[in-house]
Amino acid sequence: MFSRFMQPWAAPDDVNQLQNIFLGVLNELGGALAQRFFRDRMIWGDYHKMILGMFRHHPRIVFIAWRVLGPAGVRQWIADYLAYSRAALLAYVGSAIPAPVRGALSSGLGRLVPSWALRLRAHLAEWQAMGWT
Repeated sequence: MFSRFMQPWAAPDDVNQLQNIFLGVLNELGGALAQRFFRDRMIWGDYHKMILGMFRHHPRIVFIAWRVLGPAGVRQWIADYLAYSRAALLAYVGSAIPAPVRGALSSGLGRLVPSWALRLRAHLAEWQAMGWT
């Protein structure tokens, strides 16, 4: 979605103004969060703070998003945000389960319902790669 905002929508300097606001929000949120953002290692809380920061510093972003993305794009962004929130919640719950129990669960599922075990292993690998567990 961010790439859609890289084309001017009204004035020639729209992109630069929005980037300055966004980078100001990143600066305000701190270096650790900014590093995770640029390394594509953000967690849900980081993304949520960035979104809220943009709404707080530049409330007109709602109207800009509507203009740039259109109704279908805004709906897609909301759906993506909800899917990301669901994935983060699932990872949070999954990370509360001790690793040996997760392994036993995965093995047990592998014998009973292989497709569920594969899905669980995929989630565990994704969460580990994202640094969520």
